[in-house]
Amino acid sequence: MFTRQLAAMLSAGIQLHQALLFYAQGDTSPLCQVMEKTAARLAAGSSLSQALRRHPAVFSPVYVGLVEVGESSGKLVHVFNRLADLLEKQVTMRKRVSAVLTYPAILLLISVLAMLSFLLFVLPMMAPIFESLRIPMPLATRILLASRIVIPVGGVILLLAAAVLWLARPWLRRYYREHPAALRRLHQVPLSMPVLGAVLLKLITARVLYSLATMLDAGLTLVSSLHRAAGVAGNAGIAARMEDATRDVIEGRSVAEALKRHRVFPSGAVQLISVGEESAGLNAMLRHIASIYDAEVELALMNLAAVVEPVIMVTMGALVAFVVLSAVLPTIYLLNNL
Repeated sequence: MFTRQLAAMLSAGIQLHQALLFYAQGDTSPLCQVMEKTAARLAAGSSLSQALRRHPAVFSPVYVGLVEVGESSGKLVHVFNRLADLLEKQVTMRKRVSAVLTYPAILLLISVLAMLSFLLFVLPMMAPIFESLRIPMPLATRILLASRIVIPVGGVILLLAAAVLWLARPWLRRYYREHPAALRRLHQVPLSMPVLGAVLLKLITARVLYSLATMLDAGLTLVSSLHRAAGVAGNAGIAARMEDATRDVIEGRSVAEALKRHRVFPSGAVQLISVGEESAGLNAMLRHIASIYDAEVELALMNLAAVVEPVIMVTMGALVAFVVLSAVLPTIYLLNNL
């Protein structure tokens, strides 16, 4: 929203410094405070890219790099419009992913809460009744009674483990910053997962290629665009392979050849990139590939949700049947032995 508004104000002829102040006066949000500081640095003689670079938590290297290109080329409005397109596309994709996964997540949460409520509140009232019968308990009933101890203990252990991980975050960040190979191995784990790994790779591919196309359209050089696009991946392993591919491009290899050599993206995407290079339409091809993979990710997530929902329902049905059977079997056994 900020980027689109800034582009609109600049298009209307408002000076950059004044446009930033207009936005900063909107409210007291953290972004408005950042804009106020940015405007002050502009007044002190800094360029916009230099001022934005002081806020890496707000403005990514891609964002700052494109602004820098816009400043040097005099096409800042064009760059801001491109950036707005890029950011809106990323937000749209996140919303699509959330929309597809929200219902299965809610269904799973309700199921887990229902089972926990039974185990923590209902089962403790039933257990003394079973134990007072003084009859041999069926295996299912013994498992159910044991779960009232095992599951709470397991829950406490999980909570303690989560608390330890949360407290260890500063140390973990420092460790992975000092050991990039370990971070790459960690980031490789989700990519190696069946089904989800392929979907995640397509999602990263779409994000990186669309960012790359945006930077090339704005006038950034190919090498600089590849280098900055590596930071968009959000995956240390893919980012490292992109950096290796960038070095190959510097040495004279084509983009497609370099990406194929280091296995950065799926082979289908690399083949289309090769076609784009040969036809001198790389930018358009990158956007086309990103659109293809966006659509494939959305379809894959919808299919996954369609599978997960009945699996959750069947699993919960089986658990309910197990609980009912465990509760009824002792009564049946008692009646048969009267």
